[in-house]
Amino acid sequence: MNNALRAEGTRTATGRRRLAGLLATAVALITAAAMAPASAAAGTGSASSATTVQPDTGTSTAGGPISRAEIQARAQDWVNERVPYSESLHWTDSNGTYRQDCSGFISMAWHLAPDQNYGATTWSLPDFSTKLSSLDDLQPGDMIDNINTHVVMFLGWTSSSHSTAIVAEEAHSGTVAHVDSSYYTRSYLLNNGYEPFRYNKVTEYPSKMGEITDVGDQNGDGVDDFTAVERSSGFLYLYTSPGYSGTDRQKLGWGWNTMRDIAAVGDHNGDGKVDLVAVNTSDNHMYLYYGPDFSGTTRVDLGGGWSSYKDIAAVGDHNGDGIPDFVTTDSSTGNLYLYTSPNYLGSQRQQTGTGWTGTRDITDVGDHNGDGKDDFVAVNTSDNHMYLYYGPDFSGTTRVDLGGGWSGYTDIAAIGDHNGDHQPDFVTTETSTNFLYLYSSSNYLGSSRQKIGTGW
Repeated sequence: MNNALRAEGTRTATGRRRLAGLLATAVALITAAAMAPASAAAGTGSASSATTVQPDTGTSTAGGPISRAEIQARAQDWVNERVPYSESLHWTDSNGTYRQDCSGFISMAWHLAPDQNYGATTWSLPDFSTKLSSLDDLQPGDMIDNINTHVVMFLGWTSSSHSTAIVAEEAHSGTVAHVDSSYYTRSYLLNNGYEPFRYNKVTEYPSKMGEITDVGDQNGDGVDDFTAVERSSGFLYLYTSPGYSGTDRQKLGWGWNTMRDIAAVGDHNGDGKVDLVAVNTSDNHMYLYYGPDFSGTTRVDLGGGWSSYKDIAAVGDHNGDGIPDFVTTDSSTGNLYLYTSPNYLGSQRQQTGTGWTGTRDITDVGDHNGDGKDDFVAVNTSDNHMYLYYGPDFSGTTRVDLGGGWSGYTDIAAIGDHNGDHQPDFVTTETSTNFLYLYSSSNYLGSSRQKIGTGW
């Protein structure tokens, strides 16, 4: 075996796949055309011992950023073409030219820049990727690598228990590129030196859900619930505590994908339910929606001119009328303004700060310093740190640094007190995984966060 390529393809034929019928669990990941007998003949494309690299016809460039969808599509090509395993031959198709073994397969799927070996090796692939903390963090297009023996592409799990991985691979001599959903059990991976990695230049999935907004306790369990907008459909859904399960969510309306900066602003019509404000991107007017159904038929137009305002966040009652007021930043000036209820008129706004163009995800988190005024957190885009700002003036001179690493988190929303310390906790979406996490006050430490949902 070529020492430069390390030891690959050592998996024995005793574990050969029952490829026919595997798609029952992998159908959403790899199509039926991907399935072929392990000893099937090669399909389209060509194999050679030396060949000129041909350009790829996808949207990525060799060695550049690539989406998870394209990674899986490139892997699918080799499965469809039944590329036979070989450590000495190279396969040429629209994806370029890459070595026909396990690490060549990953190199091709990730669209690594070809080298003299026509792809990286099991030992060098980690140089292009980041090791994940757990197998449970794997997403489609990531790799599971044993640097001494073999590497496969992760496509998914056969069940929610994450007991067996669905993978695409070039396994060993006598086989072709294929999908497997039975051999790579969790115990096998853990007991045989396999570790999870993510390509450094993968572009993650866009968030499926957005505009998470606390709307108070809707189901009477004493814990706040929240609404969220499904970006693809524009549906507004209600998620109820304690689990905020997608299976129990309630559809409240449609057409919400044209709305932004949705914020809860207390009870405006006296029915005991939280109401919402939101800006319509089509006319840049702000509208008031009455809870609990937030129907567009009864909404109230609060006026236009909101195109340059972002990060609208309720911050408690500042004018003593019993209804929450809100702050927002003017992106054209960087000024922070306080708008008071009930009509949130621009003529009555108060400027409370400057230099806010570099912040995002302003979120009310209750009273942290005991002065009776709500405080808020916000992420600084220059250093990706989260800061706590004390009301009522939210001055940057007294802000508290709560820590960094927030670049990959969006849609931060307070959702009431979950840990019993009488201060709101918040949820946020991790963009690299689309997981929904609950962070508990008072310091909102990542070490104490809880994963409460997937597919966000």
